Amino acid sequence: MPKSRKEILDEMRALNEEEEAKVEKSASSSRSSRREGGSSDAAVRVTAEELMEMTEDEAMKKVMGFSGSFGSTKEKKVADNHTTAAKGAASKNKARKYRQYMNRKGGFNRPLDKMK
Repeated sequence: MPKSRKEILDEMRALNEEEEAKVEKSASSSRSSRREGGSSDAAVRVTAEELMEMTEDEAMKKVMGFSGSFGSTKEKKVADNHTTAAKGAASKNKARKYRQYMNRKGGFNRPLDKMK
């Protein structure tokens, strides 16, 4: 049975509160971990009013931290394709052409035909 919007929002609020608690708990130790080269995770802060105004998909993207700017480079000019070795094309090897040596008209003891 699918969950209702209210149940989903309650779960997201609970997760958000857990993240905030973790951030507050590790706030004092984050300064020392930064000096040691550790990383600090930034919690996504979403208010209940913001969640109620959004659709379910928008709310999920916001909570998960997606910006929504997933795009495609199809039919777009990409700088790396024009400046690097790739040149924006696939590397395709030409098929090897062989010259017939035996069983030729006029015998095999004559110069080979030119490569085409």
